[in-house]
Amino acid sequence: LRLKRTNMVQLTRSVYLSFLPIAEEKRVKLSFESVNVPCYALVDRDRMIQGISNLVSNAIKYTPAGGRVVLSVDWTADYTLIACKDNGIGIAEEDQPYVFNRLYRVDKSRSRFSGGVGIGLSIAKALAEAHHGRITLESKLGEGSTFTVIVPNELTKMES
Repeated sequence: LRLKRTNMVQLTRSVYLSFLPIAEEKRVKLSFESVNVPCYALVDRDRMIQGISNLVSNAIKYTPAGGRVVLSVDWTADYTLIACKDNGIGIAEEDQPYVFNRLYRVDKSRSRFSGGVGIGLSIAKALAEAHHGRITLESKLGEGSTFTVIVPNELTKMES
């Protein structure tokens, strides 16, 4: 990783802006919310964009037309939290422990040609962990999902 002090609000907003046309094409409302202060974390900008993009891409893919995806940034003294929340199909409780496994697909009806190859979430998790952070999931089948990437703001917070 090429770690650099990065404004996480600007980084996340750039991901949001890049996905707006895709969301509009699918008729999914994509919105961006953030704290009113810049929050900085020591990250590899390109890898962080890749991980967040995987989350937004999945959220749009699994949210039907007329649905909503919210990408947000929050901050604590020690961590930056980037959440991607949707009101899409959701993930059954029994599938949740496996969603970060390579090649695992929740929607068994999708092939690798129509629904991707099943590595986006495993990459997002690996990238969060490479930044000494983590990724969490909250989901209810039929109601939607929230994936949250939590990364330390400073190297001294990495192992806490």
